[in-house]
Amino acid sequence: MVGMEACRGAHHLGQRLATFSHSVRLITRWLQGEGITRGKLIAGCLEVIDWLRGSVVWPDITAWRDSILVLELSEESIPSSAVVRMFRSLAATTALDVVHGILFGRPYGHPKDFDAYDGALLASRCESGLGTIPLIARMDVGHTDPMMTIPYEIEAEIDCEHRQLRFMTAGVG
Repeated sequence: MVGMEACRGAHHLGQRLATFSHSVRLITRWLQGEGITRGKLIAGCLEVIDWLRGSVVWPDITAWRDSILVLELSEESIPSSAVVRMFRSLAATTALDVVHGILFGRPYGHPKDFDAYDGALLASRCESGLGTIPLIARMDVGHTDPMMTIPYEIEAEIDCEHRQLRFMTAGVG
């Protein structure tokens, strides 16, 4: 097993190592956070969330409260500047004021953009009031490959010191 941070070039190198029968795992990038926090997992595609903002189906603030927000991007490879704008818009709804952490999915098939997306998240954190809540990027969730299936609406825990995400309840009943 070879573990690599999901950075520029890692996807290509991982494919090359796989041809030599190595199992390769790209590792998430912990951008910020302290301590341990818990919350209910809620999720969505950042572009779709942006489209829904202000509509009749927009969730009430209670849906965001005490949650860990899992965000993904579509396969459309939106520019990192669009990610900043969408985070600004999401922050303006006050939804980010009440979440306990953000898990951001690794963009599908575009490793050259990873650093730009990380930069967009970091640029957004101060102006969006994210303070020191856990902000974890390059998660294998959403429109990506390989993909980790995350059960939604369950309690999860982010342990920043040990860099672990734990599911506190079973994903299926």
